[in-house]
Amino acid sequence: MSLDQLGPYRIVRTIGRGGMGAVYSGIHVETGQRVAVKVLSTVLAENDRFRERFQIEIETLKKLSHENIVQLFGFGEHDGHLFYSMELVEGRNLQQELKTGRRFKWSEAIAIGTQICHALKHAHDHGVIHRDLKPSNLLYTIDEHVKLTDFGIAKLFGASHMTADGSALGTADYMSPEQAAGKPVTARTDLYSLGGVLFALVSGHPPYPAASAAEVLHRVRFDAVPSIRDLVPDIPEEFDRILKALLAKDPAERIATALLLGKQLQALSLALSEDTQVDGPLDPDELSQAIDLDHLEFSDSDIALQQTTPIADARSTHQQHLATSDAPTEQQRASAEQPVTREPKIGKRRNFTSVDRKHSDAQDPWSRVKSTFPWSTVFPALGLVTIVGGTIWAVLNTISPDSIDDRFQQISRAHEIGVTELRSQEPNMRSFLKSSKNDARSNLVREWLSDVEIHDHVRRLERESRRRGGIAFLRPENQAFLLAWRTRQSNQELSRQRFQQLVDAFGSLPSKSRQVALVVRLAQHELRQMTLSPPNRGNDQSQRLQDYVDQLDRSLSGAERQRALKGILDLFGGQPWAADVLQDCQRRLARSDDSTTGDSRD
Repeated sequence: MSLDQLGPYRIVRTIGRGGMGAVYSGIHVETGQRVAVKVLSTVLAENDRFRERFQIEIETLKKLSHENIVQLFGFGEHDGHLFYSMELVEGRNLQQELKTGRRFKWSEAIAIGTQICHALKHAHDHGVIHRDLKPSNLLYTIDEHVKLTDFGIAKLFGASHMTADGSALGTADYMSPEQAAGKPVTARTDLYSLGGVLFALVSGHPPYPAASAAEVLHRVRFDAVPSIRDLVPDIPEEFDRILKALLAKDPAERIATALLLGKQLQALSLALSEDTQVDGPLDPDELSQAIDLDHLEFSDSDIALQQTTPIADARSTHQQHLATSDAPTEQQRASAEQPVTREPKIGKRRNFTSVDRKHSDAQDPWSRVKSTFPWSTVFPALGLVTIVGGTIWAVLNTISPDSIDDRFQQISRAHEIGVTELRSQEPNMRSFLKSSKNDARSNLVREWLSDVEIHDHVRRLERESRRRGGIAFLRPENQAFLLAWRTRQSNQELSRQRFQQLVDAFGSLPSKSRQVALVVRLAQHELRQMTLSPPNRGNDQSQRLQDYVDQLDRSLSGAERQRALKGILDLFGGQPWAADVLQDCQRRLARSDDSTTGDSRD
């Protein structure tokens, strides 16, 4: 039997082949709609357990309808061939982009990640977990639109985790620790994989590159979570923290939901709107060694990634594909040389079910209602009711103690997580302060809002400093602020003095610009925080140096002790944060000299 039609689709061209089957370009014989038709391997179709799971999973996938997910149009069986039709997308997948040596700017990765979050939220809300999120399952169009493919298909293969040709299902590089350990998956499993994808987009390789899948899985489970800043120093610290949270070994420690992650990425994108260019593409050969991008030979994303050819030329097309593959299998060569005429062992059945979206069923009745109902009268009335109702709701919401308490609890939880999470609550904080001026908690929320403002301001100053060529090219008030901030971790006392000097110098101006007023206000906030919080001895370099001097003074004596103290003076002379310690060293040396002189007189 020549495979020239599947259900209502006339097969036109072969797009790709792989372990799970083949993908064709097809045209609906009645509507003329162009689709991609994926035909699952006959070996899989003959498995009764797989056929049952296929029907169940398709019912789940029918629920998904989102602009960032490749749309399922229909499914069926044609003479023993299980198939489904889907949206035909023009573009490349992120796997192909990486194989060319491309490294994405962090801003591009954030934009891509935000779109993927939208897709995952939609799927998770419908109870669907992707399970195999990786670059090859992400289509990236010319207009930078992302579409996720292969949703839920990984679940079809059950516990064996094998495709029809015996190749492993999924890519170990982006597999979560719980998947590697054979534990149940959750929505946070997808978020781990998304963290791995974002890591690869920016760095050029996955978080745990290794020579074999077994080694990758071991590193995924037991190695420490890597920092993207070790590979790409220009990456914002906040983006690094987000990736580390996504790649946490324990799912409970990851960012909770795709919605929350999407908001964090959007907030980060707004806060760091300036592009940062990463120089120098990664060598393609080096990349192909680091990432096993062809670990699974076939994916739905291939529907938009290869030049289409007539079915008659399918053999030559597959040979060209093998020529570019790193390690084609003998079984794949054999399948390429066989015509698509294999007769199934099971009886011939033909059926096709179109996936109808809910909104399409209501179009005709709506048209009839629209033509008979007096909308010109109703619309103004509805608008008035909406305005009045909205006003009443806004007033009640503003004065409702419950809503105020809930809002404060959200802000408080975000503060406990950290500044990155607190930043996502900035609109909530401003709304709380506006509607709860007399609330005793307003001062606390105001301080938290200042924490966010300070971190945003410091990031802007650091970017401007790099762009202009150094801190010396910043405005005077910004120079003073950034110097005080940079000293905060190494020497809190010196930092406090610098913030106070800034306030004394610029705060006394009778008329200040908005920029100067902001800097003074933020400096005053830092001074309050330093007064309320005792210095962290573990982060104070001067204290650590002082502890070292005390230790060597107790451990050494005579000429050896003098050489050590003089060494401290030579090493740290001229460092403002070490001034007190150096004075102490000089006093110790003076006492030592006096003692030596007294001994010689005796």
